[in-house]
Amino acid sequence: MALRFWVSAGTGDYNSTTNWSASSGGASGASVPTTADDVTWDANSGAGTVAVNVSSVAKSVNFTNFTGTVDFKNTLSVAGNITLGLGMSFANSTGTPVLRVTATATLTSNGAIFPYTFSFLTATATITLADNWEVNDLTHDLSTGNIITNGNTFFINGNLTNINTVRSISGTTVYVMQGTGTLSSNFTTGNIVTNLVFNTIGTITITGTIGHTTTITWTYTSGTIITTGSTFNLNGGTLNLDGMVWNNVTYQSTQNITHLSDFVYEGLLYGLTSSSSKIVNGFSIRHIGLSGGITNLIGNAGGSTGLQG
Repeated sequence: MALRFWVSAGTGDYNSTTNWSASSGGASGASVPTTADDVTWDANSGAGTVAVNVSSVAKSVNFTNFTGTVDFKNTLSVAGNITLGLGMSFANSTGTPVLRVTATATLTSNGAIFPYTFSFLTATATITLADNWEVNDLTHDLSTGNIITNGNTFFINGNLTNINTVRSISGTTVYVMQGTGTLSSNFTTGNIVTNLVFNTIGTITITGTIGHTTTITWTYTSGTIITTGSTFNLNGGTLNLDGMVWNNVTYQSTQNITHLSDFVYEGLLYGLTSSSSKIVNGFSIRHIGLSGGITNLIGNAGGSTGLQG
């Protein structure tokens, strides 16, 4: 493991040795950071522009005292902690601007807003948010294991996507969709997120099959939510989704579901996927529209919730 410090006062490329030193404010010429190197931008890094011009890596990155600009023209993958700086700026990039965490890490925003895509691409790992994060898009592209995100809140101004088909996102972190974008998942047996809030003045379009294998806590506060063509797989948890109208809905497994408000759908409600009973408590489940209804009921769905057409 080595230390790498940015020492270019002007505009420089991430992959150029002329911009790196082994010490803060030291001589340039150090090797370009690898996944074994902790990388720092500080007061001695100047106020120039860092161009992430090629797919780049680091063990950790720290921008705490950096007052320059980062131009994400490509992906920066970090195998550990990520710390942004409130004094840093971001350029409008062409290409694919992505900041990616690839291992267990602590994420600290220091109040900076990341205006591009933040990505999880890692095996089984625990990600801790030291403070709130605000990003444009958030992508879960897990490789070989489930991920746990703990602490604080991820505010998402655009898209929330789970690319992998079998990996789950759990933990205490709350994800708030607060802009205009899409909520999408390639769900097979995975979970897009455990704690989700829709709170936007924009429009969220839900596509594909949104599902989970564990309990969830999902809340609707405001916004236009389009669910046409989607399927919502419900396993267990607490839902407060008054104001939303879902398309197709599937009740899975035997874990209990509690509705804190009426649950409304306009497509098909599919019953249990096993012969065991399921307890659904709380408010009413209501079907609206001229088509759809209830189909494939297996076993006995019990509890205090009424089924209304």
